[in-house]
Amino acid sequence: MIKMNLTAIIATMTIAASAMAVPAAAAPAQITEAQAKEIALNDAGLKEAEVTFVRSNIDYDDGVMEYEVEFFSGNTEYDYDIDATTGAIRARDFDCEFYAPTAANATGTAAPAVGITRDQALEIALKHAGLSKADVTHTHVHQVFDDGLEQFDVKFYVGMTEYNYDIDANTGMIIDFDAEIDD
Repeated sequence: MIKMNLTAIIATMTIAASAMAVPAAAAPAQITEAQAKEIALNDAGLKEAEVTFVRSNIDYDDGVMEYEVEFFSGNTEYDYDIDATTGAIRARDFDCEFYAPTAANATGTAAPAVGITRDQALEIALKHAGLSKADVTHTHVHQVFDDGLEQFDVKFYVGMTEYNYDIDANTGMIIDFDAEIDD
């Protein structure tokens, strides 16, 4: 009797241990790395011949499998997070690398500043995003100095997507941009 109970207990423990030891298989990606790159390029309005890919790999973010795609075109770096199951863009941003806000002219004095207003900074960001004021909520525009550069930080939402822009307050040039789903 004791021998039979001991055998039953060992068998039960073996089944339970093997059930716990087998990890759940990760869900396979529904899109390929090449498709993720194509989605990013299409969104950026670029062709593969116009860019240099730095990185593209699959990773998990907040429990979601996604491709992280990074590439350069000229002096602009693009970063994309693309849902590996649906192909939806979860986050994007681009940065101007080696950006010089104003160059000195031949006499050594700074080039004259053009200057834009807060409303113009918002309009620049909205135009870039392909949106209008009626499309967005929770708009914030703040004038700041970052690394000695006067700029506008522009933030707005469309549904659950948060858009952030850094815009040069003198030239109106977009210095940095990102859009991501706000969890």
